[in-house]
Amino acid sequence: NFRMTEISGSIGLAQISRLDFIISENTNRYQVILEAFAKEGLEDIVRDIPAGSTPSFDTFIFKVTDEAKRKEVVKLLNTVTGCKNLPGAINWHCSFYWDHIINTDNNKSASDTLALLRQHIAIPISLKISIETYSQLSSRIVSFLK
Repeated sequence: NFRMTEISGSIGLAQISRLDFIISENTNRYQVILEAFAKEGLEDIVRDIPAGSTPSFDTFIFKVTDEAKRKEVVKLLNTVTGCKNLPGAINWHCSFYWDHIINTDNNKSASDTLALLRQHIAIPISLKISIETYSQLSSRIVSFLK
């Protein structure tokens, strides 16, 4: 008698058994990108990991204030991985666009958040993409940013 909750539980247990492996592989891919940025002195544009947090390294986020460079990087990412939420799904994830919940005309915080998010790019980290591909991709990205 496999109810959906039992099937979901089985799938969840199988995924949890792989969690350490997934985080380890995500970390390897993240580090490859981070090393490429650091090699070019660009580690200051990479989002800091807050003290005391334990990241899953499923996303690499960095700041690009130059709009033309940001567009070039996004164009490149769209040929390999796409972007993860930034900038593509900003309308879903930024409260500035949530006029059904808050009055954004009077919400300086939402406006400030939008301005900050618009300057960032998020690269998804996926086990389906090889470490070598991330290495090549990050080298190309930093060449745009130099």
